Amino acid sequence: MKNNINPSFPSGSQFAWTILMSATMILTGLFPSCKKNLDFNKMTQPEWSPTWTIPLIHSDLTLHDILKKDNNIFIEDPVTHMLTLEYAAKLFSQTAQQYLRIPDQWDMKIETTIDTDVPPGDSTEITVSAPYSFTPAQPGQRLDTIFIKSALINIDVTSQINHRIKVDFTLPGALKNGKPFDTLFELQYEGTLPVQKNIQLDFSGYQFIFLNSGSHVNEITLEAAVKIFGDENPNNSPYPFTITSDITNIIFSKMFGYLGQYEYPLIDTLSLDIFTNNLSGGIELEEIDLFLTTSNSIGMPLQLDFQDLIAYSPKNPPYHIDIADPASGFPNPLVIPSPDIQHIGTSKDTTFQFGEDNSYIIPAINMSPEYIYFNVIGKSNPANDPAYENFIYDTSRFSVDMKVVLPLFGKIKGFSLEDTVAFDFDIPDQASMLDFKVRTENYFPLDAEIQIYFADKNYVILDSLFTGNDHHILHAAPVGPPPDYRVVTNPPIEPFTFSPAPFFKEDLERIKQARFLFIQAALSSYNQELVKIYADYKLDVKLAAKLTIDTQN
Repeated sequence: MKNNINPSFPSGSQFAWTILMSATMILTGLFPSCKKNLDFNKMTQPEWSPTWTIPLIHSDLTLHDILKKDNNIFIEDPVTHMLTLEYAAKLFSQTAQQYLRIPDQWDMKIETTIDTDVPPGDSTEITVSAPYSFTPAQPGQRLDTIFIKSALINIDVTSQINHRIKVDFTLPGALKNGKPFDTLFELQYEGTLPVQKNIQLDFSGYQFIFLNSGSHVNEITLEAAVKIFGDENPNNSPYPFTITSDITNIIFSKMFGYLGQYEYPLIDTLSLDIFTNNLSGGIELEEIDLFLTTSNSIGMPLQLDFQDLIAYSPKNPPYHIDIADPASGFPNPLVIPSPDIQHIGTSKDTTFQFGEDNSYIIPAINMSPEYIYFNVIGKSNPANDPAYENFIYDTSRFSVDMKVVLPLFGKIKGFSLEDTVAFDFDIPDQASMLDFKVRTENYFPLDAEIQIYFADKNYVILDSLFTGNDHHILHAAPVGPPPDYRVVTNPPIEPFTFSPAPFFKEDLERIKQARFLFIQAALSSYNQELVKIYADYKLDVKLAAKLTIDTQN
């Protein structure tokens, strides 16, 4: 074996290379490409010559080529072409209808006795009424107006009146097209008491207007005009009479009043793929910002109270940093603006920016964390002031988005990474030696030291690509002065060529069993100084292989 180092590696991880790993991506991508482009089985012919030299790759790769699967997180400045890395997550998004439910209203009742004597052939009408305090979604809500998108009303009547009657049941505070809810029905006495009737009606499209003054809270009135027709039946007054209504399956379209305090727990993580495979070392970015963007079409004051906003790394001390530590000047809680009553149907969008002056986002990110954990409680009407006029539509939405913005400007010091990729190399039995040669022209200001191990299906190391201690195979292009820190191309970038030690027959026999590549890389910026990464940087790569065939076998 050319190198008997036997490190431990995680299995099954996926490539999540990012800008800081661009050089590594090129080089680690070469060898899986070999299998695709170099199929030795196609050359197993008797007329082989003893040595085949095969150009495998000649690519002039820009950053977009290297990172095409991650381009959606890179932002290019249209003027300077400098790159910024962005990670975003939607913390919370919910419509009012998802969390504000109107309970069913049960036992809306008029219960009375009617004392009257109606002569045969005559009639009389008596109006009875009763107040009903509407049950809100939570205690303390003041309901001024509710627009009902859909609901059902169920009416039950129980009468001890031994005469034919007509009942006109009305809810004066429930309007549709300017007219109150009203239904007329008849009860016919047929010798048996009580006389009962049930009616179920569609209550969609009505608007409740409530009374809120003095001792009246969320109050509506129920009215029933009872018309009694005299006949030969005896006068049995006073007559017990009850009318009960229930309104169920209530879906609102909009509401006005004071809607109380709702809490919105927001708990999640934002993964930072750039650091997923980090072993040690890190980056020191000069400018990092955290943006929280809220979009609020709910007509209620809101606030966000940060319980936790923590960057976490399992490998790099101090392992976790509280971005929202009060000592950093982080404003906690955040007050979220809302549209006023004159702007119903619009959203109030607000962006909060956190940098080095009001958070610990810079030391947190420079720790190379794998993710940011957040635990936030959103609350409506934090002052709990019932005098405040709220409004809400069923489609009103409150959303919170988080974005971490990393302008690629800083230092990289031994940023060590590892990854595991599937691998399968077809090698003919006649092969006695295999050489690779790589020639690079690097326009990135990044140095790379790389080691690649071949492992079998059980992740046991079979061999390594490079021997010795010097694996410095990609040399950083020099950079110019501030403020641009651009790669200097005058004089031109010098190509760099390297060749791993050749694989002999016994080596090839071992790597025939390889099913995985274990890849380790360490990146550093030019002289570990400040650099900026631009979209027009490129890496020119040429890879060739020389296969020696034992023609005697």
